[in-house]
Amino acid sequence: MSTPLQFVWLLTVALGLAILTWFAVENPLPSVWREVRCLPVYLQPAASYREFLNRVRAGEVRLVQLNPEQATIYFYLDGLEHRVRVPELDPTWQDLLLEKDVRVVVLEGGC
Repeated sequence: MSTPLQFVWLLTVALGLAILTWFAVENPLPSVWREVRCLPVYLQPAASYREFLNRVRAGEVRLVQLNPEQATIYFYLDGLEHRVRVPELDPTWQDLLLEKDVRVVVLEGGC
Protein backbone atom coordinates (compact mmCIF):
# COMPACT_ATOMS: atom_id res chain seq x y z
CA MET A 1 0.00 0.00 0.00
CA SER A 2 1.25 3.41 -0.86
CA THR A 3 0.06 6.68 0.54
CA PRO A 4 -0.36 9.86 -1.48
CA LEU A 5 2.61 11.36 0.39
CA GLN A 6 4.89 8.51 -0.73
CA PHE A 7 3.69 8.95 -4.30
CA VAL A 8 4.46 12.70 -4.23
CA TRP A 9 7.90 12.02 -2.72
CA LEU A 10 8.69 9.40 -5.38
CA LEU A 11 7.48 11.71 -8.15
CA THR A 12 9.64 14.56 -6.79
CA VAL A 13 12.76 12.38 -6.66
CA ALA A 14 12.16 11.07 -10.20
CA LEU A 15 11.65 14.59 -11.54
CA GLY A 16 14.80 15.80 -9.79
CA LEU A 17 16.86 12.97 -11.29
CA ALA A 18 15.44 13.68 -14.74
CA ILE A 19 16.38 17.37 -14.46
CA LEU A 20 19.91 16.57 -13.24
CA THR A 21 20.38 14.12 -16.11
CA TRP A 22 19.18 16.71 -18.61
CA PHE A 23 21.60 19.34 -17.23
CA ALA A 24 24.48 16.85 -17.33
CA VAL A 25 23.81 15.87 -20.96
CA GLU A 26 22.59 19.11 -22.53
CA ASN A 27 24.26 21.82 -20.39
CA PRO A 28 21.66 24.44 -21.36
CA LEU A 29 23.58 27.38 -19.90
CA PRO A 30 27.24 26.95 -20.98
CA SER A 31 27.88 30.63 -21.58
CA VAL A 32 26.50 31.54 -18.15
CA TRP A 33 28.76 29.00 -16.43
CA ARG A 34 31.76 30.26 -18.41
CA GLU A 35 31.02 33.87 -17.50
CA VAL A 36 30.81 33.00 -13.79
CA ARG A 37 34.02 30.95 -13.97
CA CYS A 38 35.84 33.73 -15.82
CA LEU A 39 34.72 36.56 -13.53
CA PRO A 40 38.15 36.98 -11.85
CA VAL A 41 39.73 37.31 -15.31
CA TYR A 42 37.36 40.12 -16.32
CA LEU A 43 38.40 42.10 -13.25
CA GLN A 44 41.97 42.44 -14.53
CA PRO A 45 42.97 45.84 -15.88
CA ALA A 46 42.23 46.15 -19.57
CA ALA A 47 44.73 47.76 -21.92
CA SER A 48 43.91 49.33 -25.24
CA TYR A 49 44.99 47.53 -28.38
CA ARG A 50 47.13 50.52 -29.42
CA GLU A 51 48.87 50.62 -26.02
CA PHE A 52 49.56 46.89 -26.24
CA LEU A 53 51.16 47.25 -29.68
CA ASN A 54 53.28 50.19 -28.50
CA ARG A 55 54.50 48.22 -25.47
CA VAL A 56 55.45 45.26 -27.67
CA ARG A 57 57.28 47.55 -30.12
CA ALA A 58 59.19 49.08 -27.19
CA GLY A 59 60.28 45.60 -26.08
CA GLU A 60 58.45 45.80 -22.74
CA VAL A 61 56.42 42.63 -23.35
CA ARG A 62 58.36 39.36 -23.42
CA LEU A 63 55.60 36.81 -22.69
CA VAL A 64 51.91 36.72 -23.52
CA GLN A 65 49.15 34.23 -22.92
CA LEU A 66 46.68 33.91 -25.78
CA ASN A 67 43.10 32.77 -25.36
CA PRO A 68 42.06 32.09 -28.96
CA GLU A 69 38.47 31.35 -27.95
CA GLN A 70 37.96 34.91 -26.76
CA ALA A 71 40.66 36.60 -28.91
CA THR A 72 42.23 37.92 -25.72
CA ILE A 73 45.88 38.31 -24.80
CA TYR A 74 47.10 38.50 -21.21
CA PHE A 75 50.48 40.11 -20.47
CA TYR A 76 52.38 41.40 -17.47
CA LEU A 77 53.42 45.01 -17.19
CA ASP A 78 54.65 46.85 -14.11
CA GLY A 79 53.89 43.80 -11.97
CA LEU A 80 50.24 43.62 -13.03
CA GLU A 81 48.57 41.27 -15.47
CA HIS A 82 46.66 43.11 -18.18
CA ARG A 83 44.28 41.84 -20.81
CA VAL A 84 43.63 43.13 -24.29
CA ARG A 85 41.16 42.07 -26.96
CA VAL A 86 42.92 41.56 -30.26
CA PRO A 87 41.28 41.71 -33.68
CA GLU A 88 41.25 38.22 -35.13
CA LEU A 89 41.41 39.40 -38.74
CA ASP A 90 44.22 41.91 -38.24
CA PRO A 91 47.61 40.13 -38.40
CA THR A 92 49.51 43.16 -37.05
CA TRP A 93 49.70 41.85 -33.50
CA GLN A 94 50.73 38.37 -34.69
CA ASP A 95 53.48 39.73 -36.93
CA LEU A 96 54.72 42.05 -34.19
CA LEU A 97 54.91 39.27 -31.59
CA LEU A 98 56.88 37.15 -34.04
CA GLU A 99 59.17 40.03 -35.01
CA LYS A 100 59.96 40.94 -31.38
CA ASP A 101 60.40 37.26 -30.42
CA VAL A 102 57.70 37.40 -27.74
CA ARG A 103 56.94 34.01 -26.22
CA VAL A 104 53.29 33.05 -26.75
CA VAL A 105 51.54 30.51 -24.49
CA VAL A 106 48.19 29.36 -25.89
CA LEU A 107 45.53 28.82 -23.22
CA GLU A 108 43.10 25.98 -23.73
CA GLY A 109 39.58 25.58 -22.48
CA GLY A 110 38.45 28.90 -21.21
CA CYS A 111 39.70 32.02 -19.56
